[in-house]
Amino acid sequence: MAREALAAAGRSAGFGPGEFPLAQRIPKLKGFKNPFRVEYNVINLDTLQEFDGEIVSPETLRARGLVHKHGLVKVLGRGELSRRLDVSAHAFSKSAQAAIEGAGGRITVLAPAEHGAAWGWVPGACFGLGTTAVQAVAGLLQKPVS
Repeated sequence: MAREALAAAGRSAGFGPGEFPLAQRIPKLKGFKNPFRVEYNVINLDTLQEFDGEIVSPETLRARGLVHKHGLVKVLGRGELSRRLDVSAHAFSKSAQAAIEGAGGRITVLAPAEHGAAWGWVPGACFGLGTTAVQAVAGLLQKPVS
């Protein structure tokens, strides 16, 4: 069938005989994913209230299975805290910060690790270099050449 015949039949040029319409063949994108989004593993004050010990860090939370083993940790303010805790995390909500300091505790905001460090990635590991070899090379690069 010629294009003139298609136009005469009331069909668009994107539809040929026996074809699926062009608008339905093109994949549809479902929204927008922000590549710079920071996702946190969250823990609430009511969980910290039941935590054994006075020093709370992402490592101790991971060791007890309270947060996922990868990623950053954020403390949220749900629940009550009635005892003193020294809490280290990557982020705190305002209500959690006020509750911890109100109970006599201290907070320490940790800097986010370099890209990949939270997952155990070591620069140069893909080349079979250990951490000490990478540190030695980094030290050589920082020394001025005379």
